[in-house]
Amino acid sequence: MKTGSVRLKVVGAHAFLAGTLMLRPGALKAADLPVLYQTLAETGQSGLAAPAEIPFKLYRDYAIVVRGSVGDCDKLNLFIDTGASSTVVDLALARKLRLPVSPRTIQVFSNAVASGDVVLPSLQLGPVRVVPMAAVVQDLSGLSDSLLVRVDVIIGIDVLARSSFALDYKTKKLILGPVGTFANSVQCDARAPYPTVPLEVGGRVLRVYVDTGAQELALFESPSAPIPHKRDGEGRTGIGGQVVVEPAEFQALRLGATHWAKRKGLVMQAPYKLFDGLLGPKWLGASRIAFDVEHRIVSWDN
Repeated sequence: MKTGSVRLKVVGAHAFLAGTLMLRPGALKAADLPVLYQTLAETGQSGLAAPAEIPFKLYRDYAIVVRGSVGDCDKLNLFIDTGASSTVVDLALARKLRLPVSPRTIQVFSNAVASGDVVLPSLQLGPVRVVPMAAVVQDLSGLSDSLLVRVDVIIGIDVLARSSFALDYKTKKLILGPVGTFANSVQCDARAPYPTVPLEVGGRVLRVYVDTGAQELALFESPSAPIPHKRDGEGRTGIGGQVVVEPAEFQALRLGATHWAKRKGLVMQAPYKLFDGLLGPKWLGASRIAFDVEHRIVSWDN
């Protein structure tokens, strides 16, 4: 398969998953938001008192996988994904643990997606242990195939945002706990789910979600609000034949104090309500990136 085909396939698979877990049009309620997104404003708690380092493996040069456990099952592969509002357990693991599943159907674009809710007996990620843990059940085999590694659990922002955290792509470590501010930084949009940041593209300000599960910049376009861009290759239809993913070149971009004359990315013909696209740390050229949850800042070093 050509590199471009793999690129669009991976983006399409992840965007579909994001649509299932984060972008439920008209269905997002306060209870669906990350736990710390609510409790920080209400209680001022800041999570872990001291940093803890967890080694990870990197797949496809962007996908972060650490080891962890659920209940009595250890040595599981946990995919670190800020793009998921809820933590997700693979259907096969849920069956192995014999977890009762409350089935539900979520509408993503014009597709009806089978899903379910479960309560995990416990979830362990380094020093973070959650007992019990509400989660979503999803068949993750497609994501595993795209990343070329088995994914047992997707660790969403609901777990990650229980403290500030950082990802160091050079040392391949996930750092949980208090973090500093790196050389480049941007304040998050307080009106949108954390971590959504303002990205200016061609004079238009877009709300993009900093997504560790995304490889690059993918912007969502609607007929009524076109994204300024130039086509940079052949588009492909993905996500059940419902969405066209098109390589693009963007001009005059700005994120915080960082400017680019032009950059490449993707345009997806699929309008979303909560934000206008996904931005992967590797698209930024980040060697490390920090998520300061308490102060709602994202910062990175190149």
